Amino acid sequence: MVMIRCAFCGQHRKSYPEHFHPKWSRRLIPIRTDTRGIIIERGVATGKKMRGAVGTETLKEVCKPCNSIWMSQLQSKAKPFLEPLIVGDRIIITDEKASAISQWAVMTSMCIDAIPDWKSFIPAHVRKEYSESQNIGSDWKIYLGRTNSVIDRGWRRDYLYDNNNILNGCIIVFLIGRIFTVSIYQPNLSFKRLINLSKIGIFQLYPSVGNKINISDTTLPDFIHVRSIVDMFAGKYPKIYDLPDLL
Repeated sequence: MVMIRCAFCGQHRKSYPEHFHPKWSRRLIPIRTDTRGIIIERGVATGKKMRGAVGTETLKEVCKPCNSIWMSQLQSKAKPFLEPLIVGDRIIITDEKASAISQWAVMTSMCIDAIPDWKSFIPAHVRKEYSESQNIGSDWKIYLGRTNSVIDRGWRRDYLYDNNNILNGCIIVFLIGRIFTVSIYQPNLSFKRLINLSKIGIFQLYPSVGNKINISDTTLPDFIHVRSIVDMFAGKYPKIYDLPDLL
């Protein structure tokens, strides 16, 4: 086994890679081995390919204690709620379910952000604190959306913008089956983008808005795509209905 410095606890231990897309999801959505992710920096494709096919990527900089204890616990906690969402079943999301999904989304976003191939937005001390407490804190916003059809797997990360100025923060959209999560990390939330997108199938999970979410009744319209979602949340476009078809 390769020795690494864990991206979460910071200890030098043997590598015990964490999968971005959980292994249990493979029985719900088959792995596509013909596709690989492309690294994007500042909105431009670098030409570098990610490790492995989409759906098999891992963060190798994770140790066994982190992977098998708190990360596994968050996976197990969210799994009963994620499975019906992934395949498109009806589900009512209560605060308890929203909390479990949000904790899982933050963990997954931290893994994606910690890939050594690019500059990490989320500081090491923030990841370490999360590994110790699993407390999301006030620097995050988490959204959940559903699509009209199975969209396989994928993810995208970008900077936050305000009038074309790059801010201190990032957005990560993570797709799995018929759902996607939008994780926004911005220290001190100096850039507050408060958006109500429930009419087009995007709901705020964290911080809680105090309402039960019926995820079965609304899906994302076909003309709105993942790249558009990233650009809208990142602050590149003022209105979601003005977004071009970018995928």
